[in-house]
Amino acid sequence: MTPKEPPGDGTKTGTAEDDEAAVPFTASRQFSLDAITDGAASDTPDAITLAEEQIYAAEQRAIELALKTAEVDGLKLDLKQRKEYANKIFYLIIVWLIVLLGVLLLQGFGKTDDGFSLSDSVLLAFIGGTTVNVLGIFVIVAKYIFRILPDS
Repeated sequence: MTPKEPPGDGTKTGTAEDDEAAVPFTASRQFSLDAITDGAASDTPDAITLAEEQIYAAEQRAIELALKTAEVDGLKLDLKQRKEYANKIFYLIIVWLIVLLGVLLLQGFGKTDDGFSLSDSVLLAFIGGTTVNVLGIFVIVAKYIFRILPDS
């Protein structure tokens, strides 16, 4: 196969693509980085690049806003649940202590053979166990309500 000759009388055509296609390829043809002009790269971005940067920045702001909104919503829900469960635990402890007081009153005033009676060891175990449970629940709830959040 022979290389192509320039069209017509050997004059160059009007476009660079046509001129490049018309130049015959030979093994002696050399390519150099010196052919790259300094004007090809610019320090100032073009309009498309600026628009893409603005879109990227807007997307980043939207993501940050969504994360902050989710964090605030989570904190609000956490606060609501803390209040709700603190109240429930408080009422549970109150009921527990009322039951303990009722058992003590029945034990103290019902010292007849026909009435309600508990041995001393059962009474001590009941009072001790109830006290430990009430204090344990209080400590768990207090640690949850007043916990220290790690810095993010």
